[in-house]
Amino acid sequence: MKARLLLALGSPELARVVEHLVRELPVLEIVDRSSSIPALQRDAARLSPDVIVTSARLVRRGGLRELRQFSPASKLVVITCDADCERDTRAADASLEEEDVVRELLPILHAFIPAEVGENR
Repeated sequence: MKARLLLALGSPELARVVEHLVRELPVLEIVDRSSSIPALQRDAARLSPDVIVTSARLVRRGGLRELRQFSPASKLVVITCDADCERDTRAADASLEEEDVVRELLPILHAFIPAEVGENR
C-alpha cells in the first residue's frame, strides 16, 4: 500500500522537481495532477488523497480553507513563492518556500505518510 499524493502546482517546472523528489519515497504514489482550482477541488473530493501538495500561486486567498471542505482528511502542503504568497497558509498542515523544496519537501511528506503505509516500508 502506498500513500496517495495529489499535485496541484500551476508551474510545470516546479511540478517536474516535485515529481522527481517524490520518486525518492517509494511509499508515495502520485494519483493525479490538477492545474486549476476547480480541477483540484474535484480531484480532492474524488480521490481523498493522503497528501495534497499545491502552490500558493494556484490557491488564492481563502482557497485552502475551502479545499478542506472537499477533502477534510488530506494533509495540505503549500509551496510559497515569497512573503506575499505566505499570507494565507495558516490552513495548511505545512508550508515551505519554493527555494527550499529540494531540501524540505521529502521530510515533510515522510512525516505525513499514514502509519499503516509506513509499517509496510
